[in-house]
Parts: sequence; C-alpha cells; structure tokens
Amino acid sequence: MSEVQNNFEMRRFEFKLQKRYTILSILFLLLGIILFLWVVMVYSGILFWDYDHNWAVLNLEEWVIVASIMIAIFIIIQLILYKRFSVAQYKTKAADKPDHDFIDDKRVINYTYPKGMEGGIFSKTYLNIDEKTILRLRTLMIPPEDLWGEKKSKNKSK
Repeated sequence: MSEVQNNFEMRRFEFKLQKRYTILSILFLLLGIILFLWVVMVYSGILFWDYDHNWAVLNLEEWVIVASIMIAIFIIIQLILYKRFSVAQYKTKAADKPDHDFIDDKRVINYTYPKGMEGGIFSKTYLNIDEKTILRLRTLMIPPEDLWGEKKSKNKSK
C-alpha cells in the first residue's frame, strides 16, 4: 500500500472512530440522565406519593448504588474511547508530517557532499529535477578543521 493510501485509510479510520464515539457518548449521556431521573422519581414516589420503599422493584438506596455503578462504568468506557481516539488522531497527524522540506509546493531532496559531513561552511545549490521536485546540493567549501583549528590548538597548549 502506498503512503498516500495509508494516510487516507488512517484518516478514514479516525473519522469512523469519531462518528462511533460521538454516538456512544450521546448514548451514555442520555442513559446517565435517564438513570438520574429514575432515581429522582423513585425518591419522589416515596417522599411525596407515599409509595412503599420497594415500589420500583428495588429500594431507593439500591437504585442509587445501581445508578452510581452504571455512571462509573460509562465514565471508564468514555476514558478508554478517548484514549483510543487520541492515539488514532496522533498517528494521523504524525503521518501527515512531511518527510521533506517544500519550497513553492515542490518537494526538496537534500544531498550533502561529502556524505554525513557536519560543521564547516557549505554552498547550497538548488536544481530543478521536475515540476514537483528540487534537489538541494550542499557542498563543503571550508572544512570545520580549518575554521576551528586555531581554537583547538590554543586549548591544547593550556
């Protein structure tokens, strides 16, 4: 699979997760509200309407415990879903980062001569390869030993 197809699939997976998790979040919120309203209704039935303590199959304390456990489970599931979505989002953003520099919407390929050389003074030459690609050729003009050779020798004599 090419890099473009892989990025597309990752983005599609992220959008699919976002849609699913939004629906699940709304569902958990609605169930939490319904549980809360049910507990309020059981309490008001006992307090105002003089119903028996077990009129709703369970008594008030048991309904409060059931509602608390369910809401805790919803919160834990939400945290797991958030973590999974944020990992997918991070992978998509990491894949979207360009591996190369771009100048005027053209990809820049870097090449240094001599290979792997750091330090010193380089000339940079830009060559158009095609309409989408530029070659940046860095050629060593003055090696680092010529620039800092005097400082190293002074430090050695001290």
